[in-house]
Amino acid sequence: MDFIGNDVVYHVARPELSGPEKQVIAGTNMNCIVTGETGVGKTTTCRSFIKMASARGIHCGGVLSLKTKTGAITAQNIKTGSETILAGLDDNGEGIQVGRYFFYEDGLEFGRQAIMDAIDCDVLIVDELGALELGGNGFASAIAVINHHRKLNAVVVIRRRYLARFLLLFVSPPAVYDVTAYNRETVPGIILAGQKKFLSGL
Repeated sequence: MDFIGNDVVYHVARPELSGPEKQVIAGTNMNCIVTGETGVGKTTTCRSFIKMASARGIHCGGVLSLKTKTGAITAQNIKTGSETILAGLDDNGEGIQVGRYFFYEDGLEFGRQAIMDAIDCDVLIVDELGALELGGNGFASAIAVINHHRKLNAVVVIRRRYLARFLLLFVSPPAVYDVTAYNRETVPGIILAGQKKFLSGL
């Protein structure tokens, strides 16, 4: 497999995928992981990719997690454009606490349905997988969807600290793009180029 970052390619074997210093891993298909530190622009990278892909006739679906001015997080169904509250700073009595946020079951179910709605799209976007999913909650079902629907390309957001554990769950090794302040403007186009090449061969 290849790690690609800052225009440099590093050839490594899959057992060495735990190092956070790696920047992009090129896999054998067009399933991609977008990773990076908190606040670096992972969701913005996905939004830029969706805009570029849509302009070229590539249909995207799935779920985006968008922060609001009040500090809450909304889930957006990419295919329909509809949104709902995914998580907030206040517990409604049913929330699952992860850090300072409480994730609401109605919002999680909305996100899971958005993932299922994307099965007939060209690209599934999942923003994001983290501690909640490692425990079998949240959007954990997205991994099974990706592994089962082998012709459905996917772009999945995963925080760098969880990357090594999630990589073990994919049947086919994905490409991993480590977004930084230096490359976040170019990563969406790099992902799009790979998606276009793969889709044109189907």
